[in-house]
Amino acid sequence: MDFSKSIEELENDFWPEPNFKSSLIINCHAYRKIPLNAIEPRQIRLLIGQDLGVKYLLPLAVTILENDPHIQCDFFPGDLLLQVTKIKLHYWKNENELYNKANGIIINLNSDFCESTLEFDKIDNDTMMQINSNWNIIKLN
Repeated sequence: MDFSKSIEELENDFWPEPNFKSSLIINCHAYRKIPLNAIEPRQIRLLIGQDLGVKYLLPLAVTILENDPHIQCDFFPGDLLLQVTKIKLHYWKNENELYNKANGIIINLNSDFCESTLEFDKIDNDTMMQINSNWNIIKLN
């Protein structure tokens, strides 16, 4: 994969400028133009959440999560991981290595979660339950 290219270049799908004011549409449009080697975790989280460029963003997201599974992009610690666990199953079907890495991240996180004390920069119990619930759906299929 050429990380100097944007999602729109990799997909060869160039959208016209949005013709109405929606921050979500405007941001998605803009983020699809950013080269992968310059895209930020919060932008990855948003695009994955909109099912845009997942094929190209999933490897980046997993790498980020390997370094910091608690990363807070926009909302709360673990928001990128939570978004990754919501990725549609068909993206994972042919990505065994990425699936195994993500599974390892979640297993380690659960182990750490059980042993740690409450910290404000860590994933909270409700988010961890959502992550596990989402991931179990992927694992069962």
